[in-house]
Amino acid sequence: MYKSVTMGALASVFVLGLAISGNTLAAKPGFEKCLGVVKAGKNDCGTSRHACGGQATKDGDPEEWLYLPKGNCEKLVGGKVKEETGKIQDMKKMREDMREDMKKMKEDMKEDMKKMKEGMKKEKEEEEGGLGEFMEKVTKWFRTFEW
Repeated sequence: MYKSVTMGALASVFVLGLAISGNTLAAKPGFEKCLGVVKAGKNDCGTSRHACGGQATKDGDPEEWLYLPKGNCEKLVGGKVKEETGKIQDMKKMREDMREDMKKMKEDMKEDMKKMKEGMKKEKEEEEGGLGEFMEKVTKWFRTFEW
């Protein structure tokens, strides 16, 4: 029972983590969003006009972007690094906090599972010990009879 409750809680936390790690937050480490250099149909993600990558309708649209290694965007004609808004920065901070919380929860759950296993083992040993004493008494009692 404890295991199913624990696994259910862990699964819920995992799903929540996946839910907030969508494309708008999935910045590639070492890369930056570069505006204005995208060919039609080659953008990486959505804008105010559409929600998905690959939907840019014209070359060089100043709102369309793609990920480039840091430092390369400014080298391109028309390239401008897209600055993150406060909301996205807040979401990234929240995601990092959740990752830390999930790590701590995982460690805590491992410790709880260890304690439960130890407790169950102790209970089993106590039950077996009590049964052994009972069996000794029954055996002695049977030996008192003359068959």
